Amino acid sequence: MEPHEVDHGGRPFNSYEDEFRRLAAEAGGAGRCLRFPIRDVSVPSPAAMRGILDAIDLALDAGQPVYLHCWGGRGRTGTVVGCWLVRHNFATAASALDQIRRLRAGDPTAGKPSPETAAQRQMVTTWAAGR
Repeated sequence: MEPHEVDHGGRPFNSYEDEFRRLAAEAGGAGRCLRFPIRDVSVPSPAAMRGILDAIDLALDAGQPVYLHCWGGRGRTGTVVGCWLVRHNFATAASALDQIRRLRAGDPTAGKPSPETAAQRQMVTTWAAGR
């Protein structure tokens, strides 16, 4: 979250970077925390999405685990995951939303849509493989 962001009750979010670094050190790694701000219930520009996907790919290519999330873990997270699946041909643009549903089957919020909004779903269903 960005420093100026607050939750639905107007409370600022707690930073978890210190805890992240501590856990990474315990696991024997340095870890990196990258932020790609996307306004809640919206989508990034195509160029910004490519930057996010490139950062994920660089980490994975280096053998680093990736943890991706947004505030609720469904809208923006689902949008990025869907575009990543399409980029790497783990799903087609037409099947990506079904694939996300299958991947989320064990999640307590699996009954709620991911991505959340029509614009987010449209970004996934129009994303091109290799993009």
